[in-house]
Amino acid sequence: MKRRRLLAGLAMVAAAAIAAPGCRSTLRAEPIVIPAAARASYDQALEARARARLLSGEAAGAELANALASARDALARAPDEFRLAVLVQDLEFDLDPRAARERYVEAAPDTAAGRTLAARALLPERTGEAHDLLLAACEQAPRFAWARYGLGFVERARGNPDVALRAAEAALRLDPSLVEALRLVAELCEEGGDRERAVLARERLIEVTGGDLEERHRYARLLLDADDRSDATDAEKELRVILAALGDPPPPGQRRFAGDALVDLGTAYARRNRFEEAIGHWRHALAVDSDCLTALSNIGVVELASRDDPRAALAAFEEYLARAQSIRAPLGADQLLYRLFYVPNQVLELRQRLGLPTDRAAEPAPLSGDELEEP
Repeated sequence: MKRRRLLAGLAMVAAAAIAAPGCRSTLRAEPIVIPAAARASYDQALEARARARLLSGEAAGAELANALASARDALARAPDEFRLAVLVQDLEFDLDPRAARERYVEAAPDTAAGRTLAARALLPERTGEAHDLLLAACEQAPRFAWARYGLGFVERARGNPDVALRAAEAALRLDPSLVEALRLVAELCEEGGDRERAVLARERLIEVTGGDLEERHRYARLLLDADDRSDATDAEKELRVILAALGDPPPPGQRRFAGDALVDLGTAYARRNRFEEAIGHWRHALAVDSDCLTALSNIGVVELASRDDPRAALAAFEEYLARAQSIRAPLGADQLLYRLFYVPNQVLELRQRLGLPTDRAAEPAPLSGDELEEP
């Protein structure tokens, strides 16, 4: 299930250090600081964009337009703050991606900041051109952290994780408040198998974002990936903080995020063989988000493999298929595999094992074109 975002307020925290690979130097991480003159407009832009994400059609467009107006006002008040230029660009793309791309690419930028914005406009399709623009920006302004971070982002997309990691770390050395670079370091360390540094980077992200709920969720999921009981206990603590902040019931726009957190909370209990409590949390996830198929597949797996209850497993898997028929939202690649292969096969095998009819029992509903796309 696609993870949903909820941004928490930024709090003041102490600077943190992350060891760079292959050397003893460190990378500091600090909270984002927006100039005081632009802070109110910046906050208004973020709030309007968050509202737009909960709406659709003309209502969403109106909120995005309000967000863009506030972002442009913030940039006018602090023109040297590149983060504000990035926010303006992102909102322009939200409103009209084709027009925004043409405007930035055809501007023939001659500054490092302009080249970096043009490179962002070319992504993700034209990575080669974006790469050249970012190299030129780094050469023109070697201490411009955003260009260095952008280079790391593109190098990752081009399949050069080691080069990407060095660029991301260099960007963070240049600007310790560049949270995006710290996040890229965390992701690259995860992908490269350096779990210790990935965990440390995720911890720092929580600190410098003032306890951002999405960062907490990413950290909890990283802990759960280890299949370790002590890490599962730490993950449980983070997930409970998230759920307490969301409330019960959560706001309508946060139901999917809450459902995802509850699924992971159930997994934290399953890691410690507390299966009854795990199933309870998965059922709670389903009550919060009726489309949370992961909860049902988890229940089926635990009932079958850990509790040796084929009838309960069959009931969960059949409920999975029944709910899947009514879901119109696109499914992630992992759930497509479950829906098309694993769950139907489990239903068929369990019905045969229990001596129940098998005709048409495990046939999933036909999939529309939208459901075949990754959300």
